[in-house]
Amino acid sequence: MRKTIRQFVREFNNKKVFYDPSFQRRVVWDKDDINKYFVSLTRGWPILDVVLADVEQCLEYSRLKGDLISEKYFDDIHCRGFKYISLDGQNRTKSILAVMDNKNTLTGEFRDADDQMIRVENVFFKDLPQRLQDRVITGCDIKVELSCDSLQSDLPYQFEALNAGVHLNAQEHRNAIQSPIAGWIRETSKYHEEAILRFTQKDDIKRMADDENIAKLAMVLLRDKSWALDDASMNEWYKLGVGFNSLQDDGCPYKKVEIQRVESIFNMFCSVMNHQKSYSPSKMIPKRLWWGALYLCAWIDDNNLIISSQKDFFEKLKEIDDGLVRSSELTYATDCDNDIKNGGTGDIKKDHYYFKWASLPHQPAARHKRRKALIDEAIKNKSQLSIRQQPSHTQSVA
Repeated sequence: MRKTIRQFVREFNNKKVFYDPSFQRRVVWDKDDINKYFVSLTRGWPILDVVLADVEQCLEYSRLKGDLISEKYFDDIHCRGFKYISLDGQNRTKSILAVMDNKNTLTGEFRDADDQMIRVENVFFKDLPQRLQDRVITGCDIKVELSCDSLQSDLPYQFEALNAGVHLNAQEHRNAIQSPIAGWIRETSKYHEEAILRFTQKDDIKRMADDENIAKLAMVLLRDKSWALDDASMNEWYKLGVGFNSLQDDGCPYKKVEIQRVESIFNMFCSVMNHQKSYSPSKMIPKRLWWGALYLCAWIDDNNLIISSQKDFFEKLKEIDDGLVRSSELTYATDCDNDIKNGGTGDIKKDHYYFKWASLPHQPAARHKRRKALIDEAIKNKSQLSIRQQPSHTQSVA
């Protein structure tokens, strides 16, 4: 079906369309993308459909198929007032809504209702020439397709199929895997979004780099297996939970005690990220240091210790880590020189040196060696790292 923008905004606004985070990608269009889209709208060029699942029709289909999980899913969404679920076209839809609500300006050369080309610069819709407003409201058609015979489990596959040519990245594909760990990752990254911004670029977060980093940090902390962090390993970890609806399901492979431990370590780690003063808010914390902070936070948490000053902890961690890097680089250079003096080529493998381990957090062997070296130094410098015993609440009062 085709809808004018006036009809489209009335029928498919944010109160009526649900964007399921369990498979939906994030809004990634910037101002330039929005301008280009509206230029093409006024010239009659858009050919891509907006694809939605009809909640009432899918609910009826789920009942017909006897799929209780799907029935509950669609019923919950219906009870929240939504009529549709977005499958494709989120960026287009939200761009239209933002422009029509005067939240985004337009810049470009547009065709008005009299087929005249009009140039505007950074103008809100309400301030556009009247005939250009008329063109946008009633002269621009949006193609809308509805899916009526879908179960809950069908939606992620439909989403991926529709976006097959849009080049979803690896994390966006993983996010669509129907595994309870995917939901836990989304909730955890949202809960710690302030800290994540200290080591993840805003533009990368649009493509779910925050979720990917949280997933990697969690995998490293798990004690049941030493996970690599390549795409294949991350996909494997996500897919372990396929067939389970909740982390609380009997037999769920993500053990409760491990998830609770990871959450506790994350709380400490993210507090360090938020309260360190070595890097201003305008600067990203280097990857080497946030991985190092994670390793020590895990050791501290596992030994029932606390950090009394996140600022002092991070400053000393940086000092220790910088020292280990410099020392290992000097040792490596000396070893290369000695090898040459002894008739060798000086081509010494870097696998036995700290500076190399620190660059390979995705490799279990290098990760374990670096973690051990950091913990050994932490034990020697507990006081300067402001690592303390848990406070006692049983002290007598004189």
